[in-house]
Amino acid sequence: MRIMEVSIKPFDGRRLKATAAVTFEDGLKLNDVKIINVQSEYFVIMPSRKSMLKDIGHGGLNRFFYRAVRERVLNEFICRTAR
Repeated sequence: MRIMEVSIKPFDGRRLKATAAVTFEDGLKLNDVKIINVQSEYFVIMPSRKSMLKDIGHGGLNRFFYRAVRERVLNEFICRTAR
């Protein structure tokens, strides 16, 4: 499944630096992906269920899927913040 688009919404928080939405080729959209900064290193946090008001995708998030999403989200974040 290819990643078609990544949209970044920057934040100016102490740890939370941005949220992202990732759209895949078949129309699936993954919202509320968080980019945090801990000790000068960025991490991508996948969404978690906190409320029944939002639907999030579930399934086998294997390491290859996570790595692909992480790399694309961080690349988009770095390109956007470098402007």
